[in-house]
Amino acid sequence: MLGVGIHVFSKDLLQAYRDAVVNPESGSALVKAIQEVSLKKGYNLGGKHYKRVPRGYDPEHDNVEFLLYNGLIAGNEEPIPEEFCSADLLDYCYQKFVDMYPIQHWLFELTESFKLN
Repeated sequence: MLGVGIHVFSKDLLQAYRDAVVNPESGSALVKAIQEVSLKKGYNLGGKHYKRVPRGYDPEHDNVEFLLYNGLIAGNEEPIPEEFCSADLLDYCYQKFVDMYPIQHWLFELTESFKLN
């Protein structure tokens, strides 16, 4: 398995994440990042944890699904590829991480803005 993301947000970062999810600009960037990764075969999104929309957030919001997450990860899990035992391993892994980059980049931007506040 190869993956990117944040498995569980800290309490403060969870609040920042939720606010970013419902923000028109960062929320649409998140949806775009998730769509970019999800369109590629073999990648899964994880982090959904809650069953109810957090208090104070609109249950009718377009991005309500992502308010149920307490972390955000993307991953690729498959049998050990033949590249694993060859000089092609680095290129193989690099391509997987390039494919998942949109989500990691969105999270990087979130954490950078969180540090500034």
